[in-house]
Amino acid sequence: MLASCLERVGEIALIQGQPAWTVHLFAVAETIRRAHGYYSPLGIEHSLYDRTLARARAHLGEQNFAVLWDQWQSMPLEEVLKTWTKEENALSKPLISAVLAPTPKPVANLTRRQYEVLSLVAKGLTNTQIAEQLVVSMSTVDTHTQSIYGKLGVSSRVRATRYAIEHDLV
Repeated sequence: MLASCLERVGEIALIQGQPAWTVHLFAVAETIRRAHGYYSPLGIEHSLYDRTLARARAHLGEQNFAVLWDQWQSMPLEEVLKTWTKEENALSKPLISAVLAPTPKPVANLTRRQYEVLSLVAKGLTNTQIAEQLVVSMSTVDTHTQSIYGKLGVSSRVRATRYAIEHDLV
């Protein structure tokens, strides 16, 4: 469970432009699984896991990715935990604020994820860019945007953006 949680936080780190921390967290998760003999593919959502690491690799470059991955993989678990505690502040502020950010005021019964999508739509991102940033499929973004349009009673990106601006959602 801890390993899966670290990977989810790693996904957030990547979204926030911290690919090195993504590698760090995924490698630590792998180390924890190995140390406790919990390695099971059931704990990993393969497509999301693979896509997240691929994006981190693309941001960092193959050589930097490999160096970071090997550094954290070869470290004994006790050392990983000591280092984690020392470096906690470098990661905690931006990630904790993202994870624990207050839910926006309820408007049109949008979910937190729909608020995220609406915010990105209002910033002018395409569905492809939104899918990449949120590390989800295009189909998921399409579903969210259609649901948002229905809840807001609009039929276009422009009108959804206008709604978001008029209601101080962005």
